[in-house]
Amino acid sequence: MKKVFFTVLVIAIGVSSVLAQTVQEIRSLTPAELELSTAVPVPPGNENAKIMAPCGANAANDNFANAQALIVNGGPVSGSVCGTLEAGERWGCVSTPNMSIWYSFVATATTHYVQATLTSGSCYFGLVIYGNLTGVPTNTCGGPGSQYPISCQSGSGGPPTQLHMLTNLTIGATYHIQLTQSTAALCTPNQSIVSIQVTTANPGGTITNRPPLNACATASPGCYFPSPPSVNTVTSTCTSYSLSGAGYNSNSVWQATFQYTNSATVSNVSLQAIITSNCGAGNVSWFNWRLYDCSCNLIACGTLSNLTVNGLACGTCYRFEYIMELANCSSFTTIWPYQNIPATPQPCTVLPLDLLYFNATPNKADNSVDLAWQSVSEKDIKSFRLERSEDGINFKTIANGIWAVGSGYKYTFTDRNVTNNQMYYYKLVAVDNTGKDDYERVIVLAAQTKHSDINLIPNPASGAVDIVLDETKVYSAIEVYNTLGQKVKSISPELNATKFTVDLSDLNKGIYFVNVITSDDEVISKKLIKE
Repeated sequence: MKKVFFTVLVIAIGVSSVLAQTVQEIRSLTPAELELSTAVPVPPGNENAKIMAPCGANAANDNFANAQALIVNGGPVSGSVCGTLEAGERWGCVSTPNMSIWYSFVATATTHYVQATLTSGSCYFGLVIYGNLTGVPTNTCGGPGSQYPISCQSGSGGPPTQLHMLTNLTIGATYHIQLTQSTAALCTPNQSIVSIQVTTANPGGTITNRPPLNACATASPGCYFPSPPSVNTVTSTCTSYSLSGAGYNSNSVWQATFQYTNSATVSNVSLQAIITSNCGAGNVSWFNWRLYDCSCNLIACGTLSNLTVNGLACGTCYRFEYIMELANCSSFTTIWPYQNIPATPQPCTVLPLDLLYFNATPNKADNSVDLAWQSVSEKDIKSFRLERSEDGINFKTIANGIWAVGSGYKYTFTDRNVTNNQMYYYKLVAVDNTGKDDYERVIVLAAQTKHSDINLIPNPASGAVDIVLDETKVYSAIEVYNTLGQKVKSISPELNATKFTVDLSDLNKGIYFVNVITSDDEVISKKLIKE
């Protein structure tokens, strides 16, 4: 992927009153404010509870490998929050915990609710839900096969009960829940008991972490300024989004995606938002963002500590996803997200490689996969390296030292060591003249090389595509994936049906993979081009 570099933008806005509604730019809690927000006041007569008690023994589900399986609609399950972090373990949006325990569940529907309640103890907890884990998360900011949470809430200021609403789940897939806590002041982990359950209907209570307002494919128009604007300019120009009126309040998680076209002269952008609240200090507990191109390929992600993104292509369409947890204040009213050129603009630079395409095509004749790519321009590129992975995380080199011929050349390579019906991730790496990796792109392919009993008509397609099936087989599911391996459509075929029409109007232009699954779990994959 294109290299993206970051600079730190420090924001500090003074607030005259903590009682009146004030307009502030996004700012997180300071370390001192964070420590106070994670502490639950001790009732009179219970002063001894302030003494931090160590865990007597770690819970059985301390480590990821020992995650306790939860039965959907099986009722609440109680457990201790005692558990040490594993080597390299990360925790999404949560602020520096030193304890974690793990749960898992298998989705039985596309929508589920995860409810967790601290039933005893003297501090709050964080909860992170993952949908693509094969081991303990060590990197929560990545591309295909990444460990970026599908839902996340910190323990900053509560609430004592978290209710996460999860949508677009894959039936039969396993999801993991990481529950964290910190042994900061006033915490008593040995006494901290959490009740947790997974349901298909709202178990009751306020949803604290709801699905995003939109997604990359349905991004809202961004509000972009050629220089840092005033607060009045933002609130009078940009689209506003109701917080309290839409049910968001203290400790709610708010998430939305915005599209904008980068300046024709500078290559950096600053991500900002104006929030009205009665917070006297920081108005968000945390703020995360993700950067996509307008074909919804993930380019980079970051946090509140790096709100300025550099190295973008000039005059190019991008989409930014904002994710933030509102602080523990009593009132939030409105938010105005926007982007602007930072106070120190960076001129456009020539990218080391401008890639026209990178494709993978299964070859049914000899159980292989044909890889092909072509560049528009190459600057100081010496060679290419190809890598392959089965999980999108651990890659192994399959070809090295492929000499860079020059701009416009069409490169090919055949991977002959593949397994039928295995999902593969292929990574193309460009190496510059100094031996440094300067560029990489990852594509995903559900390798199926022996069968050709489905057809896509037309292909390329624009508004819709007909999927024509082999009438001698029984099919259980039809799924459409983008190049990041994310499922964008799912269809349950009617019995004995041989053709399905799939609406593509809500998908962006680009390459997709149509996976047709038979009743005996055979996966037949076809590449689809959306024009």
